[in-house]
Formats: sequence, C-alpha cells, structure tokens
Amino acid sequence: MNKAVTLLVFFVLAGVGIAAYSADVNAQDNAVEPLVSGYELMEILYEPFMDQLKEAVATEPEKRRGWQTIYKNTLALGEAAALNLTRNDEDYMATPEWKEMTLASRTL
Repeated sequence: MNKAVTLLVFFVLAGVGIAAYSADVNAQDNAVEPLVSGYELMEILYEPFMDQLKEAVATEPEKRRGWQTIYKNTLALGEAAALNLTRNDEDYMATPEWKEMTLASRTL
C-alpha cells in the first residue's frame, strides 16, 4: 500500500511538473516577435484576397464557381483578421480599440 501511495504522489508531481513546463513553453510562444510589420502583413496577406474578392463581386456570379470564390476569399480574410488579435507590434495595436475592430472585421 505504501508503494501505491508513493507512486501516486510521484505521478501527480510529475503531472504538475509537465503542466508547469507546458505553460511556460506556451507563454514563450506567445512572446514570439512578428516577422513583418502590420503594414507588410496587410500588403502580403490581405491584398491578394481583397483583390480577388473585389473582382468576384463586381458582378453577380452566374455560376457556382463564382460564389465559391467569394466564399473562400471572405473566409480567408476572416481568418487572417484573427491573426490581428495576436499582434501588438505597432503602437495602435496595444489599444483596446484594436481588439474591438479586429473582432468586428472578423465577424463581418
């Protein structure tokens, strides 16, 4: 019975240690610096989707493929907007309005 309690305590402590290590690694992951500025991100990631979307909605699509283009580009823009929630490399990104605008743009 004593061995069972000792093993139980060992596994609990090991689990706590692993959880603490994992939390530390996650905290470090959140501190990763962005590769590009906010402006560059918009230019590289958003503009191609926006250009395709503008072209697709210029006239009402006649075929399913046209609607698929609209659907895919709007989803891609929404997911790209989610990236903005993780960014704080520019001064304006540290404001409460940044999160509100980012969530609103993602929803739209």
